[in-house]
Amino acid sequence: MQKLKKHGIINITILYGGIFAGFVNTILKAKTFTPEEIGVLSIIFTFASVAGHFIRFGTPAGLIKYYFNFKESIEQKTGFVLFNLFINITICIIACIIFLLIQPWLLDKYSNLLLKRYINFTFLFFVGNMLNNFFKEIFIAEKKTIHSTLIGDVLIRILRLGGILFFYIQDIAFSYYFLFEVAILFILSFWFLVIIKQIKLALPVFNFAKPGFLSEYFAYLLFMFFANVATILINSIDKLMIGAYISVEAVGVYTRASVFVVFLRSIGKGFAKIGQPLISEYWRTNDKAGIEKVYKENLNLQLFLGIFVFLCFVAFGQEVLRFIGKDYAGGYFVLVIIAFGELINIGTGLCGAIINYSSKYKFELYSKIFLIIVAVSTNIIFIPMWGIEGGAFATALSLGLYNVMKLLFVRIQFSLHPYNVETLKLLGLGTVSAVLMYFSLNYIEIDSIIMVIPITLIFFSLYLVISIILFRIKIVKSAVKSLKGKLIR
Repeated sequence: MQKLKKHGIINITILYGGIFAGFVNTILKAKTFTPEEIGVLSIIFTFASVAGHFIRFGTPAGLIKYYFNFKESIEQKTGFVLFNLFINITICIIACIIFLLIQPWLLDKYSNLLLKRYINFTFLFFVGNMLNNFFKEIFIAEKKTIHSTLIGDVLIRILRLGGILFFYIQDIAFSYYFLFEVAILFILSFWFLVIIKQIKLALPVFNFAKPGFLSEYFAYLLFMFFANVATILINSIDKLMIGAYISVEAVGVYTRASVFVVFLRSIGKGFAKIGQPLISEYWRTNDKAGIEKVYKENLNLQLFLGIFVFLCFVAFGQEVLRFIGKDYAGGYFVLVIIAFGELINIGTGLCGAIINYSSKYKFELYSKIFLIIVAVSTNIIFIPMWGIEGGAFATALSLGLYNVMKLLFVRIQFSLHPYNVETLKLLGLGTVSAVLMYFSLNYIEIDSIIMVIPITLIFFSLYLVISIILFRIKIVKSAVKSLKGKLIR
């Protein structure tokens, strides 16, 4: 489990390096393009993201769940990988045809000339995203998650940062930015091909593709496919409906505000990349004790980091958004509301992976069908009432309900839960820290975005000290002791 902690922290550290590059990218993008242009970018990326889940057809979960069945035969493993690639390519072609057919309806719905001009770039994003996502999942299945994180989450943001900096300095036309984004996706795909030699592959054999296995595998893929489609709809419906109910410019403001939630999302993502293959392997060997240990081990560390990041959003979100541009300052409550929903997600741990890789994986789909109904209904109700804040509330409510449902299902079905006394201490730590930050900021005048960095470091130092001395949180004490030992050595 120490390896799980170590690799989880490494993944988060690498992710945060990429996120910092993405943060600078966000600021430069807001200063380079208009809200309408950013809105068009967001809508096209959302189209590509939604289609990406169709194209993957549940193969990410399938690769992780069944990959260990072929670890004794490199030839069969290679055949299994190519079989999944063939599935992705086939569905990518179908997705392109469907998008071509519905394109006139989409353009009529949004009634935006800029979107009409650039919408055909969506097809290239379909192909580029398909290749990148497929290669990333292979590395995750092989437990080489650092490779996946470095290329798929960090390098892509660094390249985008370099590109947007060039666009900002040279004042290059918006039209070329789409070409730049497409080029990045294909460059990363090529780089994945270069380093894939680290994975042991051989001439493929397909003797595993027997009727019994294929029926079982496709049944699993179908359920995971619909579950993933439901997830992306829940995550994207707010942007699409804000664009339809309000305007493309409103989507730009909403997206710039909500994009910072990636700082929170990456905490769970960093640990999940390590935990998912382990849980899949433990289910295969029916090692319930191993699953429970993985489930409990890192939740408190995730919560420790997540609570502090959330408090920083509440404390400094207004200043950060105002720095990006006066048009985006109105997105503060969007940021805070969605961040709270993501904090609930962190607080439920790896319950989703426990369900997905078990024999009860069908619950994932059933719960998400219900949540799609909730997400659409709440967006229809709250966007006209509260504007972009209504979209944020609907999204947070939907994600919160979904994660609580998974948590309860795992508790009832498998008699597992991730909580202990340390979790209660963390909630107390968050409450005390929130009060201290609130009263401290009454005496601090922040007149520059640069001031946010040292103030955040000071607050984190106090947060760390309070967690060790006042609340005596074991996971934090253990991590500090381990770091101290390495520094002295």
